[in-house]
Amino acid sequence: MMTPTDSTQSKWREIFEKQQLANAERWLNLLAAEDNPTDIVIEEYDNLLRALEVSLQKGETFDLANRLIEQLFPIVFGYGDLDRWLVYLEEAIVLSRKLSREVEEANLLSRKGKICTLKGDYPQAHELYTQCVQEYKRLNDKANYASTLTKLASVCDLQGNMKESLALLEEALHVSNSINDLWVLMQVNLALSSAYHKSREWLQGLSAAQSAYELADRLGDYQVELIALLNIVACHTELGNWHEVENLSPKLEETLIASGDLIKLSQFKNNMGIAAFTQEHYYVAEKAWQDALRINSQVTQPIELARIYNNLGMVYTKLGELDTARDMLEQGAAIFEEKGDMYNWANTLDNLAEVYEIQEDTGEFRRILNLALSLLSKESPEAHVRKLISVINGRLAALE
Repeated sequence: MMTPTDSTQSKWREIFEKQQLANAERWLNLLAAEDNPTDIVIEEYDNLLRALEVSLQKGETFDLANRLIEQLFPIVFGYGDLDRWLVYLEEAIVLSRKLSREVEEANLLSRKGKICTLKGDYPQAHELYTQCVQEYKRLNDKANYASTLTKLASVCDLQGNMKESLALLEEALHVSNSINDLWVLMQVNLALSSAYHKSREWLQGLSAAQSAYELADRLGDYQVELIALLNIVACHTELGNWHEVENLSPKLEETLIASGDLIKLSQFKNNMGIAAFTQEHYYVAEKAWQDALRINSQVTQPIELARIYNNLGMVYTKLGELDTARDMLEQGAAIFEEKGDMYNWANTLDNLAEVYEIQEDTGEFRRILNLALSLLSKESPEAHVRKLISVINGRLAALE
């Protein structure tokens, strides 16, 4: 039997690579021509990824690889294929540095920071966004500078540095106003809505989310419009505006299912569970949170998973299923501990203590509350932290 020579193998490999690159160009043209290219990406996802892998192997095809990333990343980000995309982005970053493509490098670092944020790796995300901010400032790219400040602010928020987060957002707002960039203003308002939501300033969060939604609608940015709508529903939920929640929810759920965005669908189900729980519709809340848990099992989003565990623990406590409640709360607390999220760790422990209180296990009840209290700063300026400290102190005092 004849065996192919090395030159023959090389020739066929070269032909195959050229076919892949030619197909990539064709798909890019198709994507650019489509108003909603999601269906094409889903149908041709494996082929597109193979084309991306080929284009990342040589400096000569870097531009093609970068265009593929720009087209695909906003669409596939919600699919949960995060670890594979971290590899692609790192390969692209290395290639951009070899070619001294500073603008492209900054853009790629920003995308990597977005994945690290979603995976709960906040220190890495903070470092990546800081690099981006410095690079855009050096390049005098004010629009991307302001936009990346909002992303860095969101990470600071997630790390519990609310003061630093708001300072960054104020700077971003100032810069975006100075250049009258509506797209950046949209991003800043979206980030402000999340920051206000985190600090439990629901009315300010609702106002910022509505501003972001209006700008997204004006600019035709479907993705931001969807996120802003999620934030609007979340703020209405916290404010107890059930009529608004009921009006917005069916359309939002239908849109999320059609888009295939599992991450946002999980967040939506979580918010629907909160709405039902607050109204004491416990079985409805359980179903929504179990749906969120099922969806979240398909993506890598540990902080959202921890929130779902905490919420399920609360509803199972209300339903009297205490063993299940304890299991859920312990899993949620472990994730918050691993990620260094002190407030949510303490809040979950407080909910866990309630299980032991019902079971009349005074020793565990006291131990867990003291552990939760040790995680919170008594000098914290944040109202929700002070409120939790007060609640825990009150429960401990009731033991005496």
